[in-house]
Amino acid sequence: MGRIGALLWIAANAVGLTAAAADPLEAGFRHPPMEARPHTYWLWMNGYMDAPSAREELRAMKAAGLSGVLLFEMGARGDKAAFPPPGPAFLSDDWLKQLKFATDEARSLGLQVDMSVISSWDMGGPWIEPRHACMALYTTETKLAGGAAVDVALPFPTPERIAPLGPDGRPAYWTDVAVLALRSPRRLPAHEFVLRLDPPGDHALREVVFDQGTPSAPAELAATMTPVREFTVAISGTGTGDKDFREVLRGSLAAAAGPQRFALPAGTQARYVQLRLLSGHDAARPRWTLGEFEVIDAAGRNAAGSHTVNRLVDGALTIRAPMPLTYTSWKAGNLNNGSVAGPGGVFCAAGPPPFEVSDPREILDLTAHVDRESRLRWNAPPGEWTILRYVCMVTGERLKVPSPASDGLASDHLNPEATRVHMNHVVTRLKAGLGDDLAATGLRNLYLASYEVVGKVWSPVYAGEFKRRRGYELTRYLPALFGARIGNAETTERFLFDYEKTLGEVVVDAYYRTSAEVARAAGLTIKSEAGGPGPPIHTPPIESLQAYGAIDNIQGEFWPFRPTSDGLNVIKEPASAGHIYGKRRIHLESFTSSRHWAEGPQDLKASADRVFCEGGNHFVWHTWTHQSPEAGAPGWVYGAGTHLNRNVTWWPQAPAFLSYLSRGSFLLQQGNFVADVLYYYGDGGANFVGPRRNPPTLGPGYDYDVVNAEVILTRLSVRDGRLMLPDGTNYSVLVLPGREDIHPAVLARIEQLVSDGATIIGPRPLRASGLEGFATSDARVREIATKLWGDLDGTTQTSRKHGAGRVVRGRTEREVLTEMGIVPDFGGPAALDFTHRRDGDSEIYF
Repeated sequence: MGRIGALLWIAANAVGLTAAAADPLEAGFRHPPMEARPHTYWLWMNGYMDAPSAREELRAMKAAGLSGVLLFEMGARGDKAAFPPPGPAFLSDDWLKQLKFATDEARSLGLQVDMSVISSWDMGGPWIEPRHACMALYTTETKLAGGAAVDVALPFPTPERIAPLGPDGRPAYWTDVAVLALRSPRRLPAHEFVLRLDPPGDHALREVVFDQGTPSAPAELAATMTPVREFTVAISGTGTGDKDFREVLRGSLAAAAGPQRFALPAGTQARYVQLRLLSGHDAARPRWTLGEFEVIDAAGRNAAGSHTVNRLVDGALTIRAPMPLTYTSWKAGNLNNGSVAGPGGVFCAAGPPPFEVSDPREILDLTAHVDRESRLRWNAPPGEWTILRYVCMVTGERLKVPSPASDGLASDHLNPEATRVHMNHVVTRLKAGLGDDLAATGLRNLYLASYEVVGKVWSPVYAGEFKRRRGYELTRYLPALFGARIGNAETTERFLFDYEKTLGEVVVDAYYRTSAEVARAAGLTIKSEAGGPGPPIHTPPIESLQAYGAIDNIQGEFWPFRPTSDGLNVIKEPASAGHIYGKRRIHLESFTSSRHWAEGPQDLKASADRVFCEGGNHFVWHTWTHQSPEAGAPGWVYGAGTHLNRNVTWWPQAPAFLSYLSRGSFLLQQGNFVADVLYYYGDGGANFVGPRRNPPTLGPGYDYDVVNAEVILTRLSVRDGRLMLPDGTNYSVLVLPGREDIHPAVLARIEQLVSDGATIIGPRPLRASGLEGFATSDARVREIATKLWGDLDGTTQTSRKHGAGRVVRGRTEREVLTEMGIVPDFGGPAALDFTHRRDGDSEIYF
């Protein structure tokens, strides 16, 4: 019999261990290896570093039980009187001298050095030219009469306020994507917002509150704006399609600023709220504005507020929104951000409500008829025409918090050329300062922080990537990206699915895989928070598990004092990614906070234990801020982080707490994760994994992972009825998402897994995802589904054999596992959580 409860047993008997213990688990627990010991962010704020202080800090880190640093150069936040002096520019010659000193000292102590490749985040810097910078897609409309030759200058979209401009006043880089023509197009009746209320689930609602706000726009822009007048509010407790909503309120708003309250019918319950804006006060002005929209629950709380209103919670998720005037101001998020003033607090629509096109073939592609000077020359057939121009242009998005001499443009994350420009620059500069053999310097990982780019990201390469990956041109579907309905609601949603899926694939390949390729060629590896935080806090256009699979070392994060902010506790996501891609260490940016000096180990242990139970097994402390004598006491601090350095009052107790983290990390890095359920989270592009919470259909005592299409297609097999991964991690059942669509290739692979002996649980898919391969793809899904599900209706027939395996519909995971004779892995009080790993014949529980 193996050693049951190895972690708890060793913890209870640590006093009895001897230095000569033969058991490797006991030996590792007593003296955790370096890879189990925590690292810490080491912030050089403003790029400043004092060499004697840095030497002493590194020695103190080693003595306390840390095994490495993640060097993060960035600017300062907060009280400017408490800022460090400005240091040299990131990667400049003087900065590289600082780095060489630090890496030499760290290497002499046996400390690992990881380093962010950006001064703060996202990827970019002063070496990024506008043609390689972050871009987005914009549109304009022009009306003209047909029946004659047309020679007109098409209007140019409104640039972002922060966009770099060329001598002609246009953005420093732009390119036409397409020019389309619609004859006498119909418009949809409204601008539409759909919000998932916070927290997810049913809400008893009392009223809605509007505020027109004060746009305070420049005169020329203000002349095109008008406050919203008529509106409707509808609710849904099920889904977010048109058929799911029921109208509960219709009304009119006064044009003046200030709260305007409207009671909802008694007994109103909803998970989702749909707001439709029907008209503006001035029919001659095309751009409708609204300052704020609140949905007040029975307790008086605004369930529609975004994360910016209350950072202790995730906030409402915007599922659909009208196209704003720009992405960095007048944006859709202004509707529920708690502000009602100016371009940062008022929403402004780009123009009238979007179009409804019954058939994409009605859309004419005039791109070839427009020159670089924006002139359209076209023999227009008779009729009234609307010309839609789509332009890709640089947004001006810059680094988030760079040091004073290091600011620059964020890079185009969809373009591998842009990523190579940045990464090659970093590697070239590192070699200039440290020598050609970077691996010998003590550097291990080049680090990419979480993805926080905003706007409808685009790139000159995206349309080609879409065609290559999805098999059809997106040109005639472009209006759908701006709210138009093309064909019908289902066709539009299918295209948008393909659009988001392609975005996810392109970002993973162009940003994460390309970064990893450059780093590996230099003898280094890439570490990244490649998954979240996801929506509603940030909206990275990525499939998170695939992004983690593309890099070498994965990292999540957690905020111990924001338990109701799921988006800031990214633990189960990297844990699942590590398990399904065979990456043993699950790194976590740890103990992120904003309380400044208030926390000690007694406040942090509970969150560390939660991390262990969710699957984390290596801590990267956030944050050790570099201090020099002029910092005084307690010293300089960044705007967030639980501070760790020699000035904290509990520094003498730090080695004991770091030892606790090291010992738990060591044992939970051994062997393979043990779980019985594998949840497939679907084919979509923007997919994320929430915190570990067993669904009611599974209940307590079992554990699970989440899996994506790539792993199902390339890494999953069956042995003795178990779903197996190459490193031996295995599961009892695969659970499909509650969707009616699935990719044919994924379903075909699932059919093979069932034939080989797997058990799957889930509804019968009815069609393919997206328009890729339509309509052959739908027929293929129906064909495979018939083979697998047969006559299963989920009520009278709930289980069916297929090959050596089984398909189950209409029964819970817990019922199926019980029938298979698989009892819960752990039993105890409801509040007691656990994790389980297996290393040979040793069972390790925490």
